[in-house]
Amino acid sequence: MMKFLFAAVLIGLTPISAFASQSELAQSIMDAGTSRSDERKTSVLLKDCMVQTQVFQTFEDQGFVLHSRFEFDLRFTEIILIDQTRAEYFFSFDTDTEGQKSALFSFRTVKPYMALHEMPNYRIRKNEDGSDPHVRTPSQRSGADGYHFIENHDFVFIMENLYSVEQARTFVSELRNYQKEYCRLLG
Repeated sequence: MMKFLFAAVLIGLTPISAFASQSELAQSIMDAGTSRSDERKTSVLLKDCMVQTQVFQTFEDQGFVLHSRFEFDLRFTEIILIDQTRAEYFFSFDTDTEGQKSALFSFRTVKPYMALHEMPNYRIRKNEDGSDPHVRTPSQRSGADGYHFIENHDFVFIMENLYSVEQARTFVSELRNYQKEYCRLLG
């Protein structure tokens, strides 16, 4: 066992990704996918191969309300290499708050599979001619001014107020490890 642990350290794996059970690895991903500021918080839920990314923002006098929730199956979703120069699966940037980092992660589903996106009605964007580019299905969620679902092939998850860029790196590398071990990409 010690020989394997030493080999994992040599090739740059952390013990959590090298020897974790599926539930421990899932918990590590959910922990790394959590961020919070006074106006925005993110979380990630992972069960088997189903992932939910959630973003909550303050809205009017209602406190935190759901701003965006994607639900997708890792067996049908690619994690996109965003920064090819640095070989990173995320893009990091500074936020308005001094010293705080944010990260953007990009995903694409394998057709014909679609990711389900739930968002508040106040986020509806229409085309210039007034038409709606999406088919919308009402959600039963209350709050804000109502919610709806749309389906997407391409989508992003943004985390703000990270304690370091390493949090983003841990999130996406562990998610990729989880996908490789437990949810092989189909299609």
